[in-house]
Amino acid sequence: MKKAIIVSKLECDLSFLKKDKSVFTIACDAGYLNFIKAGIQPDLLIGDFDSLPKDVMINDVKTMKLNPIKDVTDTEYALDYLIDKGFKDILILGAIGGRLDMTLTTIALLAKACKQHIKIAALYNEDIVFPLCDSQMTFKEDATGMISAFSFTDQSIGVDEINLKYQLHNYTLTNLKPLGVSNEFINKKAIIKVKNGILIITTNIKNI
Repeated sequence: MKKAIIVSKLECDLSFLKKDKSVFTIACDAGYLNFIKAGIQPDLLIGDFDSLPKDVMINDVKTMKLNPIKDVTDTEYALDYLIDKGFKDILILGAIGGRLDMTLTTIALLAKACKQHIKIAALYNEDIVFPLCDSQMTFKEDATGMISAFSFTDQSIGVDEINLKYQLHNYTLTNLKPLGVSNEFINKKAIIKVKNGILIITTNIKNI
């Protein structure tokens, strides 16, 4: 499965990429600063360059300059580019936790990719955010801490939350009632299922 990473402008650690050369990487505008800090180069730099400081030198990097007057963010453009190129496993970094509108945009992009059968997630510090679309996810038996599940669609039908502190069985979650917030692992192999709809799941990355 072709893997790729999109890096947006919020600060994130990319040092792990020094050991993994198999992943295709895209820097979105000021996300390029994260690559500079790590001492590596992205495979592609995309953006309208409204946030990358003008004094930053761009050397030996394939660049795609976008029109600043456009209907998508740089991150969405990067996502669409990867999907068009056949990537099926995508991670987004540096796009959650800053401006609220951009965080909400990133969550919408996760749902969009999920509907196209793309494995996708976004990281924020030690937390991971990912969509679950008409499917299920099993979590480690030694998972600890919190997990939340929100309905992105108007309704998420047939939701099961198994082996968690608060359990659901064939439940319909809606995007107007966040019933799935702040559930807890109980040292059992937990499962979350949704028959029809899109859930947005948040938990610690170590639980995956």
